[in-house]
Amino acid sequence: MKKWMMYAAFALPVLMVSCKALDKLTQFDLDYSTSYTYEANTPPNTPDSVATPDITTNIDRELEIKESKKELIESAKLKEMKLQLNSDAGTRFTFLKSVDLYVSAPGREKVLVAYKHGITDDIGTELVLDLTNVELRDYVKNDVITLHATSVTDQLIRRNITVDVKVKFFVDAKILGI
Repeated sequence: MKKWMMYAAFALPVLMVSCKALDKLTQFDLDYSTSYTYEANTPPNTPDSVATPDITTNIDRELEIKESKKELIESAKLKEMKLQLNSDAGTRFTFLKSVDLYVSAPGREKVLVAYKHGITDDIGTELVLDLTNVELRDYVKNDVITLHATSVTDQLIRRNITVDVKVKFFVDAKILGI
């Protein structure tokens, strides 16, 4: 009996490490980028909404590499979202009062995924957004997703300002057959 307990005591940690190692095989990040533009002469203190061009997810290819399928995605959450100015030197995010970013996909409603409110004038050319921690499994399973930005400016925009959006999702899926 003591012999079996000794084997069990040795085997249990090995099995736990093996399960964690298997989990790591199907946990990965998906990085996407897109952009949108604030149009010149946008009046201050007026909510403005703009959609980005569609983002092709290539999720099937990523899952194939990980030997998984869309149906086996257990979770997908936003890991990071940041905005970077892609305009003339000297332009900073000081023109923004707040920004909310939503994600949508075919057959899915728009859902708030990231935001920044109370943007101060000491901000630079990069804006790291706060995340809502919403489950996005059903969104990343789609071949296409779209981001929607709703912003309020606190000053008149005198020329078009292009913003690059960098998005990172964390995906956790099961391995086929396990």
